[in-house]
Amino acid sequence: MVRVGMGLIKNEHGVYHVRRKVPKALEEATATVMGVSKTRVSWLKETLGTKDEKQAKVRAKPVMMKFDGILAKAEALLVEHPVRTELTEAEIRPPPVTKTRVEWAQVYEPLAGWNLNRVTYEQWDASTQTRTHPTFNLRAMIDDYDQQASQILQNVLSTMRSRWP
Repeated sequence: MVRVGMGLIKNEHGVYHVRRKVPKALEEATATVMGVSKTRVSWLKETLGTKDEKQAKVRAKPVMMKFDGILAKAEALLVEHPVRTELTEAEIRPPPVTKTRVEWAQVYEPLAGWNLNRVTYEQWDASTQTRTHPTFNLRAMIDDYDQQASQILQNVLSTMRSRWP
């Protein structure tokens, strides 16, 4: 094994690898993050699949970033998260709405030149080799989804209030 640079090594076959030492305190958490069968991982190692040093240096950067991500997740596992058993009324109650979606739409749609009542798109039919231009009312769809979401939110909030008085 030949060390080329920070974490970049070349094995006996001339293939480059990236290797990084896992801090002792993170070894068990790193094994959990990686989902390996071992109880602890002391080294992170990945082949770069090349014998070319210049190409290896290019490929090493994303792998080292991946290792950084793994170690950050392992570190996050060690942070204690207190368990909350209750919510305050302010956390349950939805925030006050300053403007409704409709009010925002009335302001921004004309500025953007949008007409959501009549949206046309191009549709290609491969079997007949033809194009069509169907039209639909996006505003009606959004309003319908808005009503459905509002009803679902009200159901969730009433259930939460009944379970956590």
